[in-house]
Amino acid sequence: MDKEVERVQTIVDIIALKAIEVPLEARPTFIEGEVAKVRDTVRQTYKADPNLTADAMKLVDQIDQWTRKRIEILEIGGGKTGTA
Repeated sequence: MDKEVERVQTIVDIIALKAIEVPLEARPTFIEGEVAKVRDTVRQTYKADPNLTADAMKLVDQIDQWTRKRIEILEIGGGKTGTA
């Protein structure tokens, strides 16, 4: 599960970095669309194992909230990310 958490953190960073380039009023729709893409990918990736799907979806369910928080941090920090 640690690898999944790391992947989700990377996904959150990617979405947040893209979202800060989107006009403020369009961000919620942009973020929702990106999360929907992630959700579809997870379903396809883990479709053979319902238990893994459920565990991965628990993480995916938090991406929207985490992305919004990450955007706040990026904007305060001038768009810099802590990832390599």
